[in-house]
Amino acid sequence: MTKRNNSATVTLEDDGIRLDRWFKRTLKDISFTIIAKLIRKGSIRVNGKKADISTRLVEGDQIVYPEIFLTAKKEQTLPNFKKQS
Repeated sequence: MTKRNNSATVTLEDDGIRLDRWFKRTLKDISFTIIAKLIRKGSIRVNGKKADISTRLVEGDQIVYPEIFLTAKKEQTLPNFKKQS
């Protein structure tokens, strides 16, 4: 099984922002907790090197990150309590 990675290049618009803020702008549906965990594990790299959450991005930096899947939250149903007469 091969791991699929996504990659992105930092644009002038994103020059100077922190890595965690870049993910918040780019992948709005992914929580900060998931991003922080992937960064700590070294799964997210900037220019081929492990990065910190606070890494400042520069135009032209290459960000490589794993494919992140969102799972729909299961709807929680409460048991149907019927009053017995």
